[in-house]
Amino acid sequence: MEEIIRADKNLQKKFIVIMLSIVFICSYIIYNINSYLQNILLFKTPEIAIIQIKNILVILSVINAIISLGFAVYFILLSIKTFKFNRFPPIGMRVIRDTNVQTGKKAIRTGTSLIVIAILILSTNLCIWYIRIFIYSMLDKYLK
Repeated sequence: MEEIIRADKNLQKKFIVIMLSIVFICSYIIYNINSYLQNILLFKTPEIAIIQIKNILVILSVINAIISLGFAVYFILLSIKTFKFNRFPPIGMRVIRDTNVQTGKKAIRTGTSLIVIAILILSTNLCIWYIRIFIYSMLDKYLK
């Protein structure tokens, strides 16, 4: 017989509020970035526009780094707890939906998958930083 961890109703409510907040904040950011980019087109000199584009790239890449690092750390900590207790979800973890407890090889596979996901998140973050540097070099060539 499989053990099932029941969903935490309070956690479900918090999860929905957080997700709606994230959607609202991201929509607001996208709207402001769009208007900011439209204002950049009004600059008469390309040098000022390039400086403004560089500034927004720095801000976006730093925000992305913070968010992706947070997710990666969370997944790594969760995988460590999974390996420690040899079960997923680990002991004491609250869940947002009814979840079957995985033990043994299934738990180890889940913990390993969490580490792989964390590595993928960090590698995409590195790609974004590389793309930013590439765009910087292209913009600098334009100025010369």
